[in-house]
Amino acid sequence: MNFQGRGIKDVVRKLVSNNKILFVISLLLFFGGMAGGYLFRIDAVRGDLNYIQASDVENLLFNNIKASLVIASGLLSLGISTVIFLITNGLIVGSSIQQQLELGLSISSIFVKLIPHGIFEIPAILISGIIGLKGVSIIIEFFRTSLSTKQLIKQTLFEIALLTSIILIFLTLAAIIEWYITPL
Repeated sequence: MNFQGRGIKDVVRKLVSNNKILFVISLLLFFGGMAGGYLFRIDAVRGDLNYIQASDVENLLFNNIKASLVIASGLLSLGISTVIFLITNGLIVGSSIQQQLELGLSISSIFVKLIPHGIFEIPAILISGIIGLKGVSIIIEFFRTSLSTKQLIKQTLFEIALLTSIILIFLTLAAIIEWYITPL
C-alpha cells in the first residue's frame, strides 16, 4: 500500500489495485440503479436527459462537481449517502433512457447524446463512489494492516487527492463535451 519511491505508472497501478473492490461496488450500485430506473416505471425520478439547466459550461461543471461531492460525502457517513446517491443517479439515468424511448427516440440517438460526455462523467461518478466508500475501507484496513494509524491516514488522504484530481479532470472534459459537442 506504500506509494513512496514509485514512478507514476506504479502509483496508478497501486491506486487501481487498492480501490478495485470499491470501484466494483460503485459500478454495481450505479448500474443496478440504472437498470431499476429503466425496467420499472419510477415516476418520482423521471425527467428528461437535460434535467440540469445549465447556463454555461462553468455552471454545468459546477453542477457536476456538486453531484460528485454529494456522492463522495459517504466518506463521512460510512458509505450510506454514497449508496443512496449512486443508486439515485442510476435511477435517474435509467428512467431518462426509458422515457426517451417512450417518446420515440431511438436507442442509438439516446446513446449518441449520452456517450460523448458520459465516457468521462460516469467514471467520475464511480470514482466519487470510491471516495464515498473509503470510510468503511479505512476501518477494515485499520484492522488488517501493519501500517500505523498516521501512515494509514496519510496514505488514504494521498489516494483521495489523486482520485479527486482524476474526477476534476474527467468532469471538466465531460462538461466541455456536453456543452460544446453534444448539442451538435
